[in-house]
Amino acid sequence: MFSYDPFTYTGVIGKIKLNNQWQIDLGVHGGNDMAFWTNSSHATAQAFVRWNSKSNNQSLYVGGNSFGSGVYKNGHDNLQMVSGVWGWQFNRALHKMTEAYCEWQKDAALGGSAS
Repeated sequence: MFSYDPFTYTGVIGKIKLNNQWQIDLGVHGGNDMAFWTNSSHATAQAFVRWNSKSNNQSLYVGGNSFGSGVYKNGHDNLQMVSGVWGWQFNRALHKMTEAYCEWQKDAALGGSAS
């Protein structure tokens, strides 16, 4: 899957624990698979909210990996992505994770690109 989706974000992220059930993650990075110091980078925001049930048997983690210009630049894709993960623990030996993603980009390379 990671040959298609963004794999690496280089930047800074802060985690704010509101209580034992809620957490907020806020960050900034140079775009997917891109470092700030390259000529293809874009200042891109990241924001997530995480909820855990009181029993800690269920969790939900939703938000955006990339909120920025989303424009193809210098031969590099700048995919924008929102995602969510729902976790459910049945017992100590069995749990399930379900993930969903939505990605987009403006002015993508004509005929497609690596992504």
